[in-house]
Amino acid sequence: MSEPIHVGSEVEAYCGSCKDQRWHIVVALVGDRPVKVECLSCKKQHGFRTGPAVPAMRSTTTRKAKAPAAPTFDLSALQSRSSEAKRYAPNETFAAGDVVRHPSFGLGLVAGLAGPQRIDVRFPSGPKVLVHDRKAAPR
Repeated sequence: MSEPIHVGSEVEAYCGSCKDQRWHIVVALVGDRPVKVECLSCKKQHGFRTGPAVPAMRSTTTRKAKAPAAPTFDLSALQSRSSEAKRYAPNETFAAGDVVRHPSFGLGLVAGLAGPQRIDVRFPSGPKVLVHDRKAAPR
């Protein structure tokens, strides 16, 4: 019959500093389980471990690519208004409802103001926030 464990008892535990199973002295208990021990070889205190820590496995799931945002306006109606499109430039001023021709994003519709000197533009590839009216900006 084994003797009950108490503070000061010797127990075998894994020492992370020594990287081996070693004899330890129990420093603290919770109920009848040792929670803190001191290695008799290196004299370091640490939590009670029965073996080396197992590294957590990384998740093998992969992230799915985001689907492109669906246009929130009628693309055919936008193309029919392409003749009235204003060429986008940061120093130009735009208003809600304007059609914009951007060099990278193509035709877009100004949905509204997104803040001071910023417009919310809906493009077929998705919404973008662009700067405008920069000539009025204080330097």
